[in-house]
Amino acid sequence: CIDVRLPNDKKIWVPRIRANLSKGSHHFVVYRSDSRHEQRQPYVCTPFIDTLYGDTVPLFITQTREETLELPPGVAFELEPHQMIRLEAHYLNYYTEPITAEATVTFELMPEGQVPIVADFMFYGTSDFKLPAGETYSTRWNFMPVPPDIQVFAMTGHTHQLGTNVEVEYTTFTTEGELVYPPEGEPFKWSEAPVSYFDPPLQFDGEYAFNLKCTWNNTTEQDVVFGESANKEMCFFWAYYYPSQGFLMRFSGF
Repeated sequence: CIDVRLPNDKKIWVPRIRANLSKGSHHFVVYRSDSRHEQRQPYVCTPFIDTLYGDTVPLFITQTREETLELPPGVAFELEPHQMIRLEAHYLNYYTEPITAEATVTFELMPEGQVPIVADFMFYGTSDFKLPAGETYSTRWNFMPVPPDIQVFAMTGHTHQLGTNVEVEYTTFTTEGELVYPPEGEPFKWSEAPVSYFDPPLQFDGEYAFNLKCTWNNTTEQDVVFGESANKEMCFFWAYYYPSQGFLMRFSGF
């Protein structure tokens, strides 16, 4: 991680975020942080711990070498004056030669005087799984309630190297779910997970929710459980929505 303070004297609005990652990247997380002190030299940090306690909240997560998150017209992220930003890079060198871990992020700003609808971030997942050695395994469907009066315009799924699929349905308790992730024609690939964009956005009214299911092929000789290590597994999706009701996080199995 590094912690950097933005130079803006006034509130700014970000309708577009671009990221570029060098090879070996697993994913790259950009947080809004309540940290009071800059740390511009990279330091070892524990993923998502501060998020659980509310000190940092994700703004953007990318899993691909190049990604541009384009928000809908009139929608943008809100950053306070001199906002502290935490950048968290996850790298794994599976090459035969040394690599340089490098990541850049660019915030593109709205012109002054424009006040958009404020966007935010949701992070949903489950740790309720154990992958038997040498077997293919899928979780049950995990019903994930979503607050009413929000619109989701993009999402992506996340596993580690044994993952073969992340499926997300847009559903209610009484209707058959509509598969909204992975994108049609773009199979899930854990190392370069695709992003689904929704135009028009998915609407939530208090009845509609998400259903999440993950599938893995455990080719190892050991059972595998949830964990942050590259030798353990995860089952998440994250999504971008508006208007903001703050950072939304939900886990099952904890």
